[in-house]
Amino acid sequence: MSACPEVGQLVVVRKRPFVVMEIVPSAVNPATAGGVTSHLLNLSSVEDDGLGEELNVIWELEPGTSIHEKSTLPEPTAFDEPSRLQAFLDAVKWRAISQAMIVLCIRRSAAALKSTNTSWIRWSARCPCRGSIS
Repeated sequence: MSACPEVGQLVVVRKRPFVVMEIVPSAVNPATAGGVTSHLLNLSSVEDDGLGEELNVIWELEPGTSIHEKSTLPEPTAFDEPSRLQAFLDAVKWRAISQAMIVLCIRRSAAALKSTNTSWIRWSARCPCRGSIS
């Protein structure tokens, strides 16, 4: 049995990652309960599929739990070469542009769907982002 995590800490419960949102200690006196304290944890999922999904568990009774210890970022030892930094910035810029093109194509096709003709089919075949979606 592991110690109770802190609010804001990352934990794994039922093989899924969660963040501790709230801890409610037991109202039972530990002296009368055989020295055992229990905590009700309100958890919020950080998985892509279940983002924001909430789960309430009694930490001491839940099997297979683990706490991810707090960690810090490594200390930088040197600057990147200018060409490497420029390559990174170019990748970020092109990713943003490609995302904007996808959104633009979706908006245009949705607007064309409202019309009674089928011009949106011809337009989607000419869409500039067609074939560039990664």
